Amino acid sequence: MSLQVEIYKDFGKFKMDVEFEAENEVLGLLGASGCGKSMTLKCIAGIVTPDRGKIVADGVTLFDSQRHINLSPQKRHVGLLFQNYALFPNMSVAQNIRTGCRRSRMGRLEAKKTVERMMDKLHLNDVAHLRPAQLSGGQQQRAALARILVSKPRILMLDEPLSALDAYLRWTVEAELAGILEDYGQTALFVSHECGEVYRLCDRVCAMAEGRAARPVPAAQMFLKPESISAALLSGCKNISRARRLSKHTLLALDWGITLWSGREVPATLQGVGIQAYDLTPAPSCEADARAKAKAGTGHHQAAGEKAGTDHHWAAGEKAGSGAAAETKNVFCCEIQRRMEEPAQDIYILRLCNAKNMRLADGGKLRMDRDKALRLSKQPGQSVHIKIDDEKLMFFSHS
Repeated sequence: MSLQVEIYKDFGKFKMDVEFEAENEVLGLLGASGCGKSMTLKCIAGIVTPDRGKIVADGVTLFDSQRHINLSPQKRHVGLLFQNYALFPNMSVAQNIRTGCRRSRMGRLEAKKTVERMMDKLHLNDVAHLRPAQLSGGQQQRAALARILVSKPRILMLDEPLSALDAYLRWTVEAELAGILEDYGQTALFVSHECGEVYRLCDRVCAMAEGRAARPVPAAQMFLKPESISAALLSGCKNISRARRLSKHTLLALDWGITLWSGREVPATLQGVGIQAYDLTPAPSCEADARAKAKAGTGHHQAAGEKAGTDHHWAAGEKAGSGAAAETKNVFCCEIQRRMEEPAQDIYILRLCNAKNMRLADGGKLRMDRDKALRLSKQPGQSVHIKIDDEKLMFFSHS
């Protein structure tokens, strides 16, 4: 099953301009609240009519503004799972699922067998007689999905199906959902603002921001090598700075107040740079060298060849453009500000020494993964040296 979406809708202050294609895959729509994810699904389902554009599912035109085609939701055969599942509260699980058979115009006997097969497949036989209020969150979701699947939809669309669940139940239901999507085997759209869910469940990801959708990319690429600043933010990257190219192999990270060297050519259209918290590493050898120089009378870690008061903080002993050893490039002195504890991962906040506080910026701060920072055996308030691996730098040419 294939899906082609090219729609525009003007809501006044908010304008939605979305274009993407999907075929026999789980495509994730990832973005912050209010970016147009759910509205995109409603346009595909026929609940909301775009101002212009085209929607084609499996070769059938659902909407075409130029040809004046706009099929009703009932004729589109599209399955949309709402956040609250929208089960009929006065019906049992079996009765709820049977309502999905009406769209396919099945006979009574065929509908009965279809419902029984679907309940068996989704492990709902034991709760077939119960009403939605008597079900767990996972059971409610499976019942709602079963109702959609018996209708044999062209496209399956899930609108943040895990958002209303607590943390423990979310993992359980997500595992069940992964199996359902794999068995479905056709085009499915998965809307979420949670990057972990999208990474685990989707084949490709389409980042959305302010009503616009970036081109779909493989999930691994989205999180390891995002193509834009907005995509990097959505992927969970914690270190992002505005940037300006200085030369073929150097750039100025404006929000961090440092100059970085790159073995790769810096794009001429560079607008931003990023590095993941887990890609920052301690540089104890450089720290030892700095202490030795301090004893010799240097008194501070100012880069060789750097004038006092400049914003370019090269590694100790390295000149911009010099042939210094690779291990001394992009090494910077920082102060540990604080440790932010999280259930699964702690983050250390580091402040670059002498980095200027830039307006509308992060004040020269970097975030380092706990596992890397613990190697330093240091506490907040103490200084450390970190290395920024130029191969792990992410360049962004657009926001």
